[in-house]
Amino acid sequence: MTLRKISKDHLPRQGADPEPIYSPDLLRRTDSPLRFWTQHARKACLVDLSDLELGQDKPKKPGLEDRWLGGYSGRPTLIHELLPAIKEKLMFATEKTCRGRVADLKMWWRLFDEMEALSPQSGIAVTPVRSVKDLTHLHQQLAVQRFSPGIFSSFRSVADMTRRAQGMRPLPWIGPEFLQSSREIPTQAQSRDLFTQIKRFWFGAIDRWAMVDDMLAKKRAPVNEEQVDWLRNAEYLLPFLEMDAFPTASAIRKFWSRETGKAEKTLSRHGLSTDTMFATLFPTAFEIRMGFHLALIGGGWNVQTLLDLRVKASAPTSESMPFLRDHPQDSNRYIMTGFKERGSSDHFLHGDWKADRSPGKIVRTIVERTWPLRQELVRLLRIAKIKLNQLLVANADLVSLTEARLTVMELQRKSESVWLYRTRNGIHALDDKNYDKYERNTPVLRIVVTSVNENRAARENLIPAVNASDFRSIFAEYAYRISGGSVLAVQKALGHRSPSMTAKYLESNIIKEQHARIFVTYTNEMWAMVVSSGRLDHTALRQVVETGGITSDQKMRLAEYRKLKKSRLGIGCKDPRQPPSRLDPQFVVNGQSLCTVHRCTLCTENAVIAPEALRGLAMRLAELQHLQSRIPAEHFHRGGEVSLHTELRNTEAALFGFEGDLVKATFDAWTLSIEKGLHRVPEFNGVGSTTKPENG
Repeated sequence: MTLRKISKDHLPRQGADPEPIYSPDLLRRTDSPLRFWTQHARKACLVDLSDLELGQDKPKKPGLEDRWLGGYSGRPTLIHELLPAIKEKLMFATEKTCRGRVADLKMWWRLFDEMEALSPQSGIAVTPVRSVKDLTHLHQQLAVQRFSPGIFSSFRSVADMTRRAQGMRPLPWIGPEFLQSSREIPTQAQSRDLFTQIKRFWFGAIDRWAMVDDMLAKKRAPVNEEQVDWLRNAEYLLPFLEMDAFPTASAIRKFWSRETGKAEKTLSRHGLSTDTMFATLFPTAFEIRMGFHLALIGGGWNVQTLLDLRVKASAPTSESMPFLRDHPQDSNRYIMTGFKERGSSDHFLHGDWKADRSPGKIVRTIVERTWPLRQELVRLLRIAKIKLNQLLVANADLVSLTEARLTVMELQRKSESVWLYRTRNGIHALDDKNYDKYERNTPVLRIVVTSVNENRAARENLIPAVNASDFRSIFAEYAYRISGGSVLAVQKALGHRSPSMTAKYLESNIIKEQHARIFVTYTNEMWAMVVSSGRLDHTALRQVVETGGITSDQKMRLAEYRKLKKSRLGIGCKDPRQPPSRLDPQFVVNGQSLCTVHRCTLCTENAVIAPEALRGLAMRLAELQHLQSRIPAEHFHRGGEVSLHTELRNTEAALFGFEGDLVKATFDAWTLSIEKGLHRVPEFNGVGSTTKPENG
């Protein structure tokens, strides 16, 4: 029997995250009542209204001047008066909603400044707005002209709550009308080109990483100057990755200066670049956005659902993605689960591991590729938590506590995000503010659309402006089309709770827009044909309506086809004045006589089968089956490659290219006509009469 040893060492183990000293009340305190923490269940955020008290005359961050809407003066009395109503509205709202409401208030502050500045010039006395009591119909009239319904109603709601609390009546303001926004979703062909371009950008990154990995493993040698540059930069970066801390661009340049004794700027003169170093191993800012949008268009998820995927950074790589698992019945497939916060429901996505473009494969590739970045974020997060604990123990001031908590929350968000990337400025992660923005806040899809349209300008079929939310509609249209118009298939693809919800979505986002597009396209093209040629070309008109345009090559092929002579089956013939001798040995070529056999499915040299040949092929199939039942089998099979049996098989094969239900209906109609004697089957070298079936 031994004594039980009790360890008195309560310090955290090395490498483990320090346990925070929980003080919820203290963590929620701030240095000003105008700065408060929300109590959202999953994403608490700090709402800062201090700018509305003090005013702002320039953007806080450099580089945002092109998006700056102008300065505004501070209104301390008004913002403190509205504060209780604002808190009630935003206390449980998401961070995105809070940012939008604060931005709406700033727009109203600018409107108040504008009215007060114009008051002396217009001769209309406008009382400076220091309280909700100072709001008049003049403010309402200008706001209706300037603001959207959302901006108008967000301020009016908090103003009315404040007035009610003071025993006043709500504002008798009527806001602007809600106008239905017009969305122009790309056509099927445009969506395919857009998808291909995004896929090309993403596959470029995958190919580069695979190439660099093989060159580092000595599996292949560089074959051009670009690959030599990749290998040189990757080899220079690798030793830094073995350090405890992940290298920054500044640290790499300083190391170069100490090692070579040269200035930091000489790094690039020796074929080295920090941007290229990071790009050889990790996604760039542009590539991570391409991967995100490729997963978005391939899965049909909402943007926020895809952004909210959370990685367990403390777990091994193989266990870090609980939302992504192998399919229980097929290890070559996967199931990815996302949480739709708006609907409080899970969204499931099935995919193939072999497809590099599938959302699950994209997510796994990014997590595995950025694992060193994630471990660095975990290290920084551990340090930030220790600092926050130290501040709590030391009873630090509220400003320091707030900044430390914001740092911990930001590092926590990044370490759990799938969408990590590396730039010269550090490690970043996509969020709802930057997922669709690139350099200088340029919409990243504008870059993609522009690159695609450069190759489409000759066809005058440019892709319209699109945003990430349109990808869900594109995916829904694809699911609706390939399923033959099945609402249930679209419901499963989009993760809706009920078919009625899916039906409403299809009506408002796809069907209604498609009908409007078809009407406009048909009308414009119809009148263009009438004005230019005085007649309607229905074939060309249908091509324009269905695909958005017709190329010069298609026009030339259509003209060549229309020059072809048609047989009694409605099949075009390239050379009706010179049929093959095996079909008509007695035919004399004189440049005038035409083929009289009309056994087109045996004439592989000259037959051209088009959609309008369906009735003729179905008629010939009914005739051949009728002959098969009337003549001896030896006669039916006589002739080898030109026998009636071979013609029957060729005709059946030709009909496989048409819709099955339509083929059956047409064939049944001809069979009935033959049985009733309305159609006489030609039995001797194609000679005989033909009449239409009963149903036309």
